[in-house]
Amino acid sequence: GTPWTPSSFADGLILALISLACWGSWSNTAKDISKPFNDFYYDYTLGLLCLSLVAYATLGHAVFLAETGDGKGSATRVVAAWLAGALFNLANVLLIEGIRMAGLSVAFPVGIGLALVLGTLLTYFADGGAASTQSPAMLFAGVMFAFFAILAQVQANATKVTYEKLPDTAINANKAVASGGGNEGGGGKYRRGQFVCVLAGVTMSLWSPLSAFSMTGGGCLTPYSR
Repeated sequence: GTPWTPSSFADGLILALISLACWGSWSNTAKDISKPFNDFYYDYTLGLLCLSLVAYATLGHAVFLAETGDGKGSATRVVAAWLAGALFNLANVLLIEGIRMAGLSVAFPVGIGLALVLGTLLTYFADGGAASTQSPAMLFAGVMFAFFAILAQVQANATKVTYEKLPDTAINANKAVASGGGNEGGGGKYRRGQFVCVLAGVTMSLWSPLSAFSMTGGGCLTPYSR
């Protein structure tokens, strides 16, 4: 059979929103676990693999190549899809580490936001530029607003950290009672956490253009086989 794909813009938009919600919330499950993170991520990766295999066998009808022909380029596209998956997993590990070091309110806006901005731009050019979308102006406007949102979030957190360092504030008094005062882990740990979040965002931005490349040209993969 033919692999199932969205047949309309509305279907594609609904799936994109569901994907966005899942992508933006899965890491919350890592904050309330008693097992070590390594064990958690093994389980997470195994769950992704099993779900992907189920989707490949059912919705994808076990079709590996989207275009048969002479199969030229299929090996290159398999490697591109493999690299995309490897980078995505590496980025997730960095993101979780960023959450541990800098907090969820910093890690997700910086890491995921940066991945969204850079990934969109890279995928736009990897997909053929203006030919890949009906409205480049709307696409770049959305990227611009996302970038401004990242800057605003970073500035908001910088202001919060500065305020918490001021003497004789109510928040410091509360912290002194609750945990002995001071920024947990110190400013150095927080700055390292920000760097890890940026690194996670840059790494995560690379998987999307590689994934798009694996589904274009002769011998390309289906959305399920990649």
